[in-house]
Amino acid sequence: RPPGCRSGVVAFFALGVGECGGVEGRRRMKIRAGVLSFLAVLNWLGANDVGPTNSELEATYGAAAQEVNAGRYGAALKQLDAIDARQPEMAAAKNLWGVTLMRMGVYGPAEKALQKARELDAALWEARFNPAEVPFLRKNWAAARHRFAAQAAETSEQAQGTTGGAIQDKLRRTSCAEGTEKK
Repeated sequence: RPPGCRSGVVAFFALGVGECGGVEGRRRMKIRAGVLSFLAVLNWLGANDVGPTNSELEATYGAAAQEVNAGRYGAALKQLDAIDARQPEMAAAKNLWGVTLMRMGVYGPAEKALQKARELDAALWEARFNPAEVPFLRKNWAAARHRFAAQAAETSEQAQGTTGGAIQDKLRRTSCAEGTEKK
């Protein structure tokens, strides 16, 4: 047993080996523990401060999209959480988050996520189109028709292309659904 140490315990630290040595030994151990804690925090900050590469984000986003298409929404949300932790301002990820929630039938948070995606990137066409899907899925035909009509009025080339046909189809479907419910 080392002198001055009642229990005979030897403390090992990453910065060296300390022996129980009365008041002085305990003081040294507290200093070492403080230094270790400080270094652990610095290491954690350094590891979390590294930005993700585009290929990492694309791979994670692709995996999340596959999970959504396969109907594994919980797994998709985990992938999207990982993206959000590394790059919280990624509009496409917020949009996919909203689509995932829509498919789960959780419309309020879905609409908020889609709105956030649109705020982050107003040019992202999906972030402008998908919010109109929320009232459509809720069977609020008037609100859905109003949103789709606003999109049809846009002059962007995306609204005129293939997506324009989808918007016109949604307008016809909401009109038919409205007429059916009125009868």
